[in-house]
Amino acid sequence: QATGQNWERAGNLRFAVVCKPGEGEEAFAQERCRQVAQEWSSAMQTTTQ
Repeated sequence: QATGQNWERAGNLRFAVVCKPGEGEEAFAQERCRQVAQEWSSAMQTTTQ
């Protein structure tokens, strides 16, 4: 709930996520980043409704 309130007060903040894939996970790094971005967007949409 606090995240949603801060989101409403501050607006659409930029954020950065550092992805450090483990050994053998490099091939999945792009997909993992896409999933994180999608879930973050979904969470922010949910908190503002």
